[in-house]
Amino acid sequence: MVIQGVLDTVPRSLGAMMAAWLPPAARGLRREAQVRRYFEQLHDAGRRAAVLASCTPAARALLAIASCRGGERPLGELIEDAAAAGHDVTLAAVGEAHRAGLLFIENPRFWPGRAAVWTRAHNDQLALVPSALAECAGHVPGAPMTPPVAAEAATPRPHARQPALVDLIEAFFQCVTAKKIKTTQEGRLTVRALRCFEERFAVPLPGAASPLHPAAILAFARAAGLVRVDSTGTVIPAARCAAFRRATRAEQARVALLHAAAAINDDERLARYGFSPLRLAHRLIMAALSRAQQNAWIPTRALAAAIARRVRHVFSAAGAPRDWTWTRIDQPLPEDDEWAAIVGAHVGTWLTAAGVVETGVTASGADAFRPTAFGSFCVHDQARTPAVEHTRRLVVQSDYTALLTHSGPWDPLSQALTVFAARTGDDNASVFRFSRQSVQNAVQHGHTISELIDAMDQAAAYPVPGNVRRHLEEWGAAGAAAVFYRDANLFTFDTEDRRDAFIGKCHGHDVTRIGASHALVHASDQAVLDLMSLSGATPVDYTQPPVAGIEIGEQGELALPANGDFRVMAVAEAISEPAAAVTPPERARRMLSWAAMKRCNEPEQALDRLSRLPGRPLSLNVRLNLLVGFGLMPLPRDNEVTLATGIGPAERRLLGSRGAWRRFVAARLDSETAVIKPDAVPDAVAMLADAGFASRLQRVRFTPLGAHGAPGGAASPAQGGASTT
Repeated sequence: MVIQGVLDTVPRSLGAMMAAWLPPAARGLRREAQVRRYFEQLHDAGRRAAVLASCTPAARALLAIASCRGGERPLGELIEDAAAAGHDVTLAAVGEAHRAGLLFIENPRFWPGRAAVWTRAHNDQLALVPSALAECAGHVPGAPMTPPVAAEAATPRPHARQPALVDLIEAFFQCVTAKKIKTTQEGRLTVRALRCFEERFAVPLPGAASPLHPAAILAFARAAGLVRVDSTGTVIPAARCAAFRRATRAEQARVALLHAAAAINDDERLARYGFSPLRLAHRLIMAALSRAQQNAWIPTRALAAAIARRVRHVFSAAGAPRDWTWTRIDQPLPEDDEWAAIVGAHVGTWLTAAGVVETGVTASGADAFRPTAFGSFCVHDQARTPAVEHTRRLVVQSDYTALLTHSGPWDPLSQALTVFAARTGDDNASVFRFSRQSVQNAVQHGHTISELIDAMDQAAAYPVPGNVRRHLEEWGAAGAAAVFYRDANLFTFDTEDRRDAFIGKCHGHDVTRIGASHALVHASDQAVLDLMSLSGATPVDYTQPPVAGIEIGEQGELALPANGDFRVMAVAEAISEPAAAVTPPERARRMLSWAAMKRCNEPEQALDRLSRLPGRPLSLNVRLNLLVGFGLMPLPRDNEVTLATGIGPAERRLLGSRGAWRRFVAARLDSETAVIKPDAVPDAVAMLADAGFASRLQRVRFTPLGAHGAPGGAASPAQGGASTT
């Protein structure tokens, strides 16, 4: 609607644009009628393909990049992204895309024209893409800039000793697991938390602007949903932490680095130029590293000069369509010396501190740099990871320690051991010490003890000692011996003996026995927290979201990582029943049950609560089983279901204008996926084809899950899940 309003009122001819979309007979219509016909033509797949084929790759690249954020991007940011991705985009490509009706500047005063002047203010204008075009933008491959190569060898420059990013991230999550990191009321790390890092590495921490500063790692972890802050200010693992920590240290550091790079900005230069030279320089440097020859040194000043030439080329309008160009460019740009300062400072501080590059000096005294092994890993889509299996050696000893040699940041075994044990040493030789506390912390935060035992069985040079295996399985058994509910000062124990032993330690405190396993403590907050530490109880804070949700396997088995949270347990009881016989019993204690769901008084609310719990998404077949079990859709005929995907609010409005789309829908899987009624499939196919959405229908196979009371006498489930047919 915004684009239509702009086209209806823009004070210039649209003849050239309409010529690409409308037949000759329609070009004599009034402006409003032409605009309506243009939007109708946007839904014609053949017309769209013809217009896109007539455009240059640069114009198509602008369309693809502008579509990444819903079709609305500031023009300066759009040009910056296209240049950083290696596209030969100039202001001429912007004019061409405008003339072809692929994108529009929201304010008509900034449109290209015969007497138009490009200024710094153009960068702040919003570029709009019609929604019908955003769907078919496709991928346009770019050509990253090939970096210059130093004519002479360089000598690596020594750097001040500092911890690597991979080591800092490992230390951060180990401190989080041990609950040693706290924040102030303003959200900053406390002095004691920072001291934990300094004591661990015995070196000063980098500056606050560095991606290696613990505050930057905390910001990344919170933004990614890996940690959260409880009501006491303690940083604790969140729902996504376990899945993240299963990756190798190098993969974790790569994700953190990408997050830190996205936050790079320079407000002063952004206000002066309309785009961020620092952010653009970073992205062009990383693109150049992806094209760098192995072990080849890149001269810093020569690369800065190449970036300056590239940016000057971008802000030129040579070759633009007549009447759709800017005849004068008043865009301020950094001079060559400023580019040299930006690139030199960024390489020498940020990239070097992150471990992406190492710097050196040539025989003539010129600065140069080259990618490290971690840097090469970061810039290639296909990670080139060094092989460690042929040299790695693992020995698990009966004193609950494991010795691992010749590992590295790319080693998944090293990462699995790190999650469950305290580590000392380095990648040449590391010692991992298992304890009840370290194993239970890992299990409480979403890991399973089978991850550790399976990894050790596959890699150990000798069989894992029986006492180690037995105690690891005991320590990692699902269910905490004690759970502490913070909002009620209530302790719950797995046995009455443990409850009574706890009460015997509560000297001087008023404790009330409740039932066979509960103890209500009347004491100050600090005293209660001390008792929690004394008992080793797992805290549950209902002022915060659950730390984990419910995982449902493809045979209907339930796993409850947060099995001490009554909110999660209530939802689990609404959709499942105790398993009759599961081996081993601690792996799955409940199975999905249609009979239990049929007894639920509020099926919609229960399904909504389940979908809002944190954790890994439920599979398609599990979600269909939930809809059937709750009675929100009928049992599918012949175990096949027809789905309409990608039907969002805009598509539903369009379909609603062509008929009653709602009468075809049996149930909704999510905001953009609907289950079609079996009897309405032919009519739904016709309506979607008429609207240009024929490709959004798919048939999937439905497999009943759970071994308890399928409605309508359905058979006991078979193995497997929903599959596209």
